[in-house]
Amino acid sequence: FHDLERSIALTFASAARDAGLQRIIYLGALQPDTADGHLSEHFRGRAEAGEILRASGVPTVELRAAIIIGSGSASFEMTRYLTERLPAMVTPSWVQTPTQPIAIRDVLYYLVKAVDLPPEVNRAFDIGGPDVMTYELMMQGYARSAGLPQRVLLRMPLGTPKLSTHWVTLVTPVPRAVAAPLVESVTMPTVCKEHDIAEYATRIVAFRDGRVRTDQAVALTSAQVAVLSSAQAASLSTAAVAALGTEDVAALKTSSLAALTT
Repeated sequence: FHDLERSIALTFASAARDAGLQRIIYLGALQPDTADGHLSEHFRGRAEAGEILRASGVPTVELRAAIIIGSGSASFEMTRYLTERLPAMVTPSWVQTPTQPIAIRDVLYYLVKAVDLPPEVNRAFDIGGPDVMTYELMMQGYARSAGLPQRVLLRMPLGTPKLSTHWVTLVTPVPRAVAAPLVESVTMPTVCKEHDIAEYATRIVAFRDGRVRTDQAVALTSAQVAVLSSAQAASLSTAAVAALGTEDVAALKTSSLAALTT
């Protein structure tokens, strides 16, 4: 996996330079602080890919994110399926790992804005939402937004990544090849060390600090999951609807109508 990422980054960097591209924008992984400097294969691969692209000679903006809250995000899908399918679970110690989630709409905003950054900008930026929390709190927050009872989480002091990977692949549809590096990575704290991107991209919205709160992002995602599935439409919780703005509700109604009629 790591070797493949390196090969792809080298090939892309060379092609971008030869083609005369003016800007590369790369969505990578927020790098953790670890006492011994050890990084998971997932983190090492993303960090090296960013270094290769920034050294390509083409101005590169590397956006480093932790867990992205939105449908299709592997880390969030893993968390979502565990929450939905297990009313009670014996959890390994990594559910207490701090992380700084970011809403997918904020990620998309930064990706679009990165196009307009000055040509001399060639660096990595940490991007995250306004909240730092544990995976346990995120699971309980998703349960509330999805209209589910609060989950019973029994903490297990031990638990190897191999055992956790087996558990995740047994309960969720996340493939083992994806689950293994993810499980190793969630054992490491992922919190932004800087927010320099705010100097270049200012967003005026109704949310605190201009970024979507984690509970808002989870509510939006759980609402989308519910309205896009006719089998789950009736389970959309009052809590999820209450967390949505007028424009979000209107957009969800439009998208769900289109999905159900196509």
